[in-house]
This record gives sequence, C-alpha cells and structure tokens, in this order.
Amino acid sequence: MSNVPLVVGRISWLGLTVQFAIIFGLYWLFRQVSIFDPILLAAITHAIFARVLRNLVAKNHRKGMRLVHAGQFESAIPEFEKSVEKFKKHKWLDQYRVITMLSSAGTSYLVMGYTNLGFCHSQIGHKEEAKQFYQEVLALDPGNGSAKAALNMLN
Repeated sequence: MSNVPLVVGRISWLGLTVQFAIIFGLYWLFRQVSIFDPILLAAITHAIFARVLRNLVAKNHRKGMRLVHAGQFESAIPEFEKSVEKFKKHKWLDQYRVITMLSSAGTSYLVMGYTNLGFCHSQIGHKEEAKQFYQEVLALDPGNGSAKAALNMLN
C-alpha cells in the first residue's frame, strides 16, 4: 500500500454536464440504430473513449502517477515534466479537456503537473525545487489548497 496522500480533486460541474450530454447523445444514437440496450451501450462507449483519450493525451501524467503510487518519485519527475511541457505547448488540450479527454476535472492538467512535480521533489528532499513548483501552482490557481498546505509544511 502506498503512503501517497489522497487528494480529492475538484469537479467541473459544467464538464460533468457535458459528459452526461455526450452519454445522452450516444444513448439517442444507439436507440435509433440498435436492438441492444442503448443506455448500457452508451455508457460502455463513453467509458472506452474516455480511457483511450486519457491514455493518449495525458500519457505522461498517467505514467507519472503510476510511478508516484509505486513510491518512485525520482522516476516520476521526468514524466511530469513532459506532461507540463505538453500542456504548456498545447493549452487547448487542457482548456477543453472535457472534450479532448472526456474529463470533468476542475483542475487543469498543467496545475496537476506542477503540483505533482512539487510533491515528488519534496519527497526526495529537494525542498527549494518543490517550493518553486508550488509557487507555479499558485500563480496559475491562487486558491489551490494543496499548494498552500504544501508550502506551509515546507516552510
């Protein structure tokens, strides 16, 4: 079992509404053409698309998270760095994540990447680097409670 703290993310209610609209749209489509249970087919189709899109678009982020959960913080850092660079370069992927990854996350992947970089650096004793990443988080998301708490613990 991992000693990584559980962080409950924010949900974008608008994003969640869009997800339900997509599922409803799939339901309507399958209802028009299918003899099989359309709501089940819509839910399964949505789940498959969400999984595939997240694995493609947020590949480095997800790999970094697997490494963090395995306690391999130093190995996770390059993955989160790649993730941050990708979402800095292609801001639209993150801004429209409700469509590009079928994600209702209220926190951007860029903010999550910086937060995870701060966490990984704090776990391997790089206190100053961790502080810099948490400051980046607060520059992007001034109300981020995780970054504020982490900075308080690091000071």
